[in-house]
Amino acid sequence: MKEKRARGRPVTTGETPKRYLRAGGIWDEATAIAKDRGETMTALVLRAVERELERIRREARRD
Repeated sequence: MKEKRARGRPVTTGETPKRYLRAGGIWDEATAIAKDRGETMTALVLRAVERELERIRREARRD
């Protein structure tokens, strides 16, 4: 039986897939905040997206 591979870099390229978004002026502000907190933009963006998803789920449960 084959072991299930963990998520990570694709086997074929060895590179992490890129995600692109247009953030406009808020990107610079977010970058400064992340730097001041000593964290990465990845951590800041993931936390913000997770928080928004939770808010959307709560709203959906109320309907």
